[in-house]
Amino acid sequence: MDAALLKNLVPLHTLDDELLGRLAETLATDDLPAGTVLCEQGDREGEAIYLLQGSVELTASGSAMKRVLMGGTPDAAYALAPGSPRQFTARASTPVRVLRIASDKLDRLMVFERLTTIVTTLHADGKPRVETDAKVETALAGSAPFRNLTHRQLGPLIEALIPVKVRTGETVVKQGQANDSFYVVQEGRFEAIHRDAHGQERMRRTLERGASFGADALLTGAPSPTTVAALEDGVLLKLSRQLFEQFLGS
Repeated sequence: MDAALLKNLVPLHTLDDELLGRLAETLATDDLPAGTVLCEQGDREGEAIYLLQGSVELTASGSAMKRVLMGGTPDAAYALAPGSPRQFTARASTPVRVLRIASDKLDRLMVFERLTTIVTTLHADGKPRVETDAKVETALAGSAPFRNLTHRQLGPLIEALIPVKVRTGETVVKQGQANDSFYVVQEGRFEAIHRDAHGQERMRRTLERGASFGADALLTGAPSPTTVAALEDGVLLKLSRQLFEQFLGS
C-alpha cells in the first residue's frame, strides 16, 4: 500500500519515512460491504483498525447514542474503538475500505521509534553511555510523545548498547545476509549500498553520527536490505535482537 497514507494515521505519523515504507510493504487494505461488523463492544483489542473510505456507525449497549465516522476526516486518523476491551461496536453503514494493523506490530514499531529518537538525542554529545536519570529526563523534556517515558522503562535498554570499534573498509552487515543487531553510528562515517536482483546499484548513502541501520533485525528478523561498510575508523552502538525482545516482553 501507499506509505503516504500511513503518514496521516495516529500514531504512525511520528515514524520516519524509512520505517513507514517498511511497514507499508507488509500491509494491505480490505474492501468490505455495508453491514460488516468491524469490531464488537467487549472485544479484547488485537489490532488497530483505521477507516480509510466510507462511513462507520459506532454504538454501545445501554446507550441510544450513535456516532457516525467518515473516512478522510480528522477523526478517522485514529483507530476505531480503541481500548481493551473495546467500548463500542463498529459497523459499516456504507461500503468501506479499512486498514488493520496487529497491535503487537504497532507496539513494536512505536517502541523502536522511541528508542531510536532517544538514543540519537542522548548520544549527540559523543558520550556512549547513559549515566543518570536526569540526562534521560532532560533529553525527553521538550518532546511530548516522550514525556511519560522513564529511565526505568528505557534506561536499561539504552544502557545495553555496546560500543563496537570498526576499522576503515570493514563490512558491518551484508545485503541479503542475516543480521541480529541494530546499530547507531557514534563516531566515523559509514556507507550503505543497496543493489537490485541483477546486481545494479540502486541506493548509496553516507551514514554519520546519529544515523542508524539494522532496523529489520529488530522489527522483522528479515535479512539486511543493504551492505554497510566503514569509510573510516569509527564506533557503532550495537543492540541485539535478543535484548530488544526481552525489553518488549518485560
